[in-house]
Amino acid sequence: MKIDELYSKLNELDFVEKDYVAIKHYVKDKNEEEEQEISHRVLKIYSEQGKIAEVVLDHPYMVRTEYPNFARLNLLQQQALVSILIDFMRTPVEERQSEMYFAYYFDLNHLPHFIKKLPNGRLSDEVIPVAYLRTLSDEELQKFIFTMTEMMQFPDDYRPRFDSESFVKVMSHQEMSEELDNHNKGK
Repeated sequence: MKIDELYSKLNELDFVEKDYVAIKHYVKDKNEEEEQEISHRVLKIYSEQGKIAEVVLDHPYMVRTEYPNFARLNLLQQQALVSILIDFMRTPVEERQSEMYFAYYFDLNHLPHFIKKLPNGRLSDEVIPVAYLRTLSDEELQKFIFTMTEMMQFPDDYRPRFDSESFVKVMSHQEMSEELDNHNKGK
C-alpha cells in the first residue's frame, strides 16, 4: 500500500483531517560499540477525541494503538483501522512511497500553466516558467505536487490521462528535479 492510499483510507474513516507526520528520534542499543541516533517519520492518526494510533512510514512493522482514544473507538472502527495498518505495514518500505507529480498544461501561447492546490482544497493554475519552480520554498512547491490519488479527483476536464494527447500533462517530481538541475547547469 502506498502512503497516499493509506491517507485516503484513513480519511474515508474520518481519522485524519490532515497529514501529520512527525520525526521521532531514537538511540540505537547501548550495547553496541557506538551509540547512534536513528530517526523515523511517524504518521500520527487522530479521531475527534484525540490521538488513536501511530505508524512508522519508513520502517516495516512499527505501529502503536495503545492510546486511550483507540480503546474508545467502537469495535468496527478498531478493526477497520488495524486492518488498514496491517496492509500498510506488510508493504515493503521501498514500495510505500507514492509517486509525486506536477500537473500542467500549455495555453495557446505555449506558456505552461501549473495546477496548484489552494488552502480551501480547490484547484487553481498559475502561469509559471519552469525555471521559476526552483526558486519556490519547499512549502510553496508542495502546493504544485500531487499524488496519483489526488489527480484522479481532479475535475474530468483537468484529469491527466498519462498520454501525449492529454490536455493536462504530468511530470514526475524526480523528472522535474532533473530537468531543473540540467537547466541550472546550462546557465
